[in-house]
Amino acid sequence: MDEMTYWSDLFTPETYEAFGCSDRTVSGFRESQRPMADKVRVGDKLICYMVRMSRWVGVLDVLEGPFIDRTPLFVPDDDPFVVRFKVNTAVWLSLDHTVPIHEQDVYSRLTFTRNVELGGYWLGPLRRSLQRLVDEDGGFLDSLLREQQREPRTFPVDAGQYERALKRRIQRPDRSVVVSVPDDRTHDQDQTESSATDRESVRVQASLCRVGEAMGFKIWLPTPDRSRVAEHWSPQAGVLR
Repeated sequence: MDEMTYWSDLFTPETYEAFGCSDRTVSGFRESQRPMADKVRVGDKLICYMVRMSRWVGVLDVLEGPFIDRTPLFVPDDDPFVVRFKVNTAVWLSLDHTVPIHEQDVYSRLTFTRNVELGGYWLGPLRRSLQRLVDEDGGFLDSLLREQQREPRTFPVDAGQYERALKRRIQRPDRSVVVSVPDDRTHDQDQTESSATDRESVRVQASLCRVGEAMGFKIWLPTPDRSRVAEHWSPQAGVLR
């Protein structure tokens, strides 16, 4: 019998809200993540983390999957999270009880942060979902979050920061769409990669912009990225929103 494995399951504030309002029996991922999802086995655990707020939020036990289901569940239409697992929600914390990664008793224990000065930059398994956690980290976080659910400590959330991190709905001529309103920072510090990887990311953005322009799309870029992408891509007039 295979041993149980811990995996990262990343939520944005919006998907944290959506999952919390669901019956919490299904966790979904984008179709591009199917190869990673295929490595997950029944009995594994998903350790849930909220990006932009840098908080641990829950533990899900995998009961079944992965499977494809395009029924809208987390978004009213065009739900992108179609690679799904049936789960048992062992822990799901209310917002003020979610645990900041920068709490000293957490930051000092995790293998990918404990040797990094508090507030410094670090790499780890939180750059995308379904990254395998080492057993030491997974076991610690599993126990920590279960204890937090039994005897919750309060970690107040900055309401303004949380509101900015949520997505906003804007009206287009053809339909209403949801867009993300980013901070003026390039990345949340817990998602910052090395400068070499960052440069490669900019080149990929520029390539995608060229493809989109060739297909006749308007292009939107986060404000902090525009000058760097412009080093690799010169849009025609009216293309860049």
